This record gives sequence, structure tokens and C-alpha cells, in this order.
Amino acid sequence: MAIHIRHPNFSVDVNYRLRQADLKHLQDGSVLKKIPKDMKHEMLEKIAEQMYSYTAYPTNQQYESVAKSLISKHPCLRESGSASGYLGWKNSITCKMANYRRKRSRSGCLDVSVNAGKRGRHNQGGSVNKQIKKAKKGELNFLPNFPEGFNETSLEQARTEMEDEMKKKTPNGRLIKPNMDLTFALRRIEVVEKTPPISLLLKRWPALFSNEQICLEFKRIVGKDLQQEFYSALDTHTTRLLEIFRAKRGNVGEQLTQLLQQMQSMDPTEKRTVALRGLPYLLGDNPTEFFKSSFDGDESFGQIDVGILLVNAEGVSPQHQIFIQQA
Repeated sequence: MAIHIRHPNFSVDVNYRLRQADLKHLQDGSVLKKIPKDMKHEMLEKIAEQMYSYTAYPTNQQYESVAKSLISKHPCLRESGSASGYLGWKNSITCKMANYRRKRSRSGCLDVSVNAGKRGRHNQGGSVNKQIKKAKKGELNFLPNFPEGFNETSLEQARTEMEDEMKKKTPNGRLIKPNMDLTFALRRIEVVEKTPPISLLLKRWPALFSNEQICLEFKRIVGKDLQQEFYSALDTHTTRLLEIFRAKRGNVGEQLTQLLQQMQSMDPTEKRTVALRGLPYLLGDNPTEFFKSSFDGDESFGQIDVGILLVNAEGVSPQHQIFIQQA
């Protein structure tokens, strides 16, 4: 995931000096050889603040992307002694981000304080939790703070209310969804710091294991739609998979040919269906265990823990649904 600088909100003074330097660069190609300390400090601070809004732990590629965007926005900042023109900026931004994380950690921000004292030569004799991992590149909300105006007690009350609601035959979705959004920070603290077994997590957060909430929780953490990401990735490989199916020979080729003949159109859903149904043949697995079809009202798939459900309604194109059973 690249981080794109939209133009940090520098002060009026810094913006003015950058604009003047950029104009001079357009005239004679000159660059700022020595940037005033106060000016550079403010720029790095604003850049770190904006990067932190994307991720607390940028990758090397993300640091490089930000530095490159900076000199592209302000050519006067290009480094004359660097082959890339931004290596020094990249190093400065990296150091500033480390300092910015330390500030956030001291102020009590959980997404970075959870990793404080985790490793390093200064941890001798200290309390180190080696099992806690830092946020990965896609985890936008790895360990968020509690919502403003709420504490652990009030969020626990909301959790208990949801737990009782899920015991009903038909839980109230209008109650579950906002409460799941509200208690996200409490839930992440349990998962990251306490690492409870799945059985305990299922008991405390039964709503989390519903189809809808699994997708929503994925979106809360990484900011992406789980099903849409799956279908996008599947569509990327479907054409090539169908070509492999047609080229296959022998018994497997015959089975795949019969499957391809069932495809009545080039509709994306049908192509996805054939690609998924052909995979077990290609991999040498038992297709009856890998993929099951169901008609409206048929609950024969109830014994499957995790699967991709294809529901066929008469006269309607088949629809896919990713599902996970609670039992």
C-alpha cells in the first residue's frame, strides 16, 4: 500500500518559502542546499503526522514513496548529491516517524505503546511481551483507543447487551451493528493483548462470528471489503485458470471439459463459478468436499465450517456468498 502525500498543512511561512524556492528552481534549476532547521523540523513533523494517519509502521517502500512525492511536489527540495534526489529525505522521514511513535506511545496511544519495550538492547531486565506483534502493513486500525466519552466499563456493558441479544432466535441487527462498531477497540485489546482461545472469543463475542460481522470486522481492521477483495483477486486469475482448464488432458481434462460446457455465458458470476469448481480437479482434491451447490431452502451445507456458497434461484443468475459456520 503506497502512501501519497496530498500536501501537508505547512504553516503560511513555510509554504511561502517553498513557493519562492520552487519559482527560483523553475528559473535557473537551483535547489535549497541548506534548509533552515525550523523549516525542516515543521515539514518532517507534518509529514510524520500525515503518515501516521495511514499507518504507524510504514514499510521501506512507503518511506521511499513519501520522499519521492515530496520532491515531486517541491522540486527545490531535490538533493543534488543523491542519485535518487530524495535519499536524505527518506532517512529523515524514517527517523522522524520513530520519534513521532515514541511521542504517541508516551501519550498513551495503544497502537504504538503496545510495542514499547518489546525488543532492543535497552530492554534488559524490563518487562517484554514477545508475543505481541506490531501492526502489519494492511492493518489500519491495529489497536485503536477507546471512543471518546467511553471507557472499559461502558464498553463492557455494550458487549454484554450484544451477548444477551445474540441468544435470541432472531437478534436485532439494528442493535448489533452499532454496538459492534462501538466496541471495536475493546475487542482488539482482548485479541491483541490477551490472545484468548477461539472458544472464549466465541462465548464473549458471538456476533463476531456471523457472516456479516466477519466481513465488517475485516473492514474495520484493514479498511477493505473482504468479499470484494476476494472477487477482485478471483477475477484477476479466472481467465488464466479457464485457459489451463481447456489445455488440460487425460481424465482430469475430460472432467474440466464437461465443466466448461456447462458455462452458458461469459457472465462474471458464471466464470467465477467454473473457475472455483474446476480447482479441486486441477489440484487433485475431491470436488464434493471442496464445493457444494444449494437451492433456495436447502440447508444441506450446514455441516461445512468454511465455504463458498453458490445459491441457485430458478430463473436467476447464481449468487456467491462466503460463509463461516459458528459451530
